[in-house]
Amino acid sequence: MKKISVILINYKNSEDTLNCVKSLLSQDYPYVSIIIVDNSEDKKYIEEIYQSLKQEVSNVTLLSENESQNFQNMKFQKDIILIKADENRGFSAGNNIGMKIALKNKTDYIWILNNDTEVEKNTIKEMLNISVKYNIPVVTCKIKDFYNREKTQYNGNASFYEGRYENSDSIKIPKFLSGANIFFKANVFDQIGLFDEDFFLYYEDNFIQYKLIENSVPFIYTPFTHIYHKGGSSIGRYYDTPLSAYYATRNNLLIEKKLRSYQYAKNLNYLELKYKNNMKNKKLLKTILLGIYDFIKGKTGRQDKLDYYINLKPDKSNIDLSQDLEALYKQTPTNLKLNQLLAEKYKDKPEKRIDYLFMLSLFYPRKEEYYKEFFETAKYLLTTKEEKNNGKQSLSMHNQN
Repeated sequence: MKKISVILINYKNSEDTLNCVKSLLSQDYPYVSIIIVDNSEDKKYIEEIYQSLKQEVSNVTLLSENESQNFQNMKFQKDIILIKADENRGFSAGNNIGMKIALKNKTDYIWILNNDTEVEKNTIKEMLNISVKYNIPVVTCKIKDFYNREKTQYNGNASFYEGRYENSDSIKIPKFLSGANIFFKANVFDQIGLFDEDFFLYYEDNFIQYKLIENSVPFIYTPFTHIYHKGGSSIGRYYDTPLSAYYATRNNLLIEKKLRSYQYAKNLNYLELKYKNNMKNKKLLKTILLGIYDFIKGKTGRQDKLDYYINLKPDKSNIDLSQDLEALYKQTPTNLKLNQLLAEKYKDKPEKRIDYLFMLSLFYPRKEEYYKEFFETAKYLLTTKEEKNNGKQSLSMHNQN
């Protein structure tokens, strides 16, 4: 019988994780190990999960990230392995920790599953049967709304954050994969590698799909089983919180670079529309600005200073203009007047001008003259660097519904 590893990432959300585990323990397929990787900074969450599970099942193992690297005692009998990550390096890194231990223990399949889900009893058996029947190594299934179970969130062709009613569906080649629910044959990772940790959060599933296509690895969708998905339980719904807005923005551009499609102008137009639609929420505006700025500066992975940038205020102290402007800026980078002067000084040098426009927009994110200049300069910088020289038709597969 095939051995299945299910990987869940927990981030400050013990309740949902425990509910998901309960539904997995009810699967009608017995040869399963459940791996939970905890990315929470506080150890209390993994302790809550561990203590709760110990009361219900006997085969629960708690490991540090370091201990997990040499652990080779997975039973594949609905045993549970809890791993405390050394630090929160994101969704991709958490899944990689889980996948490494699963692969070391000679698993046959790996199911990447969001922790804010509950699954039907036949889900593993159905996806395994589909994989074997059609000889296709990657399978996904229908995702329904947890709160209104008649609504569909994902049907292989599109995703709907609020869900929608639909009746007909069929086995098919999906247009894109949802990272909430992908069932892989383990040897696929020999071809495509593990998850790309540059993303930290969002769009890592788009890049995995790209690598599947690039390596001619087929994937398939079945509507004959489904999971129920809450969505946004750990960090909030898409673009509803600063954390979500930052990574959604930065990685909206990063995926274009990874796919070598360089459609930055189109994506920046989309992000500017997002910006204008969120004028009531200054925190979201600031994190959208930071996401674009960080991409331009080449930052990937985790952004530790979101709160710093959200709360940054301009210093309105007097400026001694007899001093060198750049030297003065290094001493007081939050000086509003100085930023205006420097932005003007570097009008013909967009690679330096963007720094000061970013700060001006950050101080007054609703001031049109600042944020419009910032977006225009960002478009010029990115299209000049890559899109004009290397632009191709976009290969991006994310769905904006």
